[in-house]
Amino acid sequence: AFASCIDEWERAGRRGDAQVAFPVNLQDYMMHFILGKASERNLTFQFHTGLQEGNGNIVTNSDPALLTNLFMKYPDVDFDVFHIGYPFQHVVSALCKNFPNVFIDMCWAHIISPAAVRDALSDYLDAVPYNKISAFGGDYCFIDGVYGHLRLARENVSKVLSDKVDEGIFSEDKALEIAKALFYENPFRIFKLQGKL
Repeated sequence: AFASCIDEWERAGRRGDAQVAFPVNLQDYMMHFILGKASERNLTFQFHTGLQEGNGNIVTNSDPALLTNLFMKYPDVDFDVFHIGYPFQHVVSALCKNFPNVFIDMCWAHIISPAAVRDALSDYLDAVPYNKISAFGGDYCFIDGVYGHLRLARENVSKVLSDKVDEGIFSEDKALEIAKALFYENPFRIFKLQGKL
């Protein structure tokens, strides 16, 4: 069965088809196998959630709430949830609040909708410990996108933190501490990079 799946995948690639649906039992087997390896090796597992690149995808299939069973089954695996799950960004907040092994990754989200990202980050800072949020990252294949996205990310985070300071929620010193954590300290810790760089 696996060989026929691979054959179909190769044929689809030659035809230029974007997607091939592997049987669910194969998908489940591979997911649990890989998560088992992530657990053994103490690796953080990244999930692409929310909008997918391109058009014509079933958006509800990328709802991060669909991952709840994995968060529960693998409590020793840290899960980095990509793209704030947009348009399910508030679901991501609830998941992150409920599971100590779930972390919010704002990668690529700043370009999708700067307004939605600012709203989400404001909510995250109210609802979730800020040490569970990474403000920037990317799964780009070109450098211009990384640079542009970083500029947007810095602008969005600074606006949200500035609003929190104006509202009296954070001091300026605390806002600077949070910014450093969101852009540097949190990703460094979440991806267990100590001694690896």
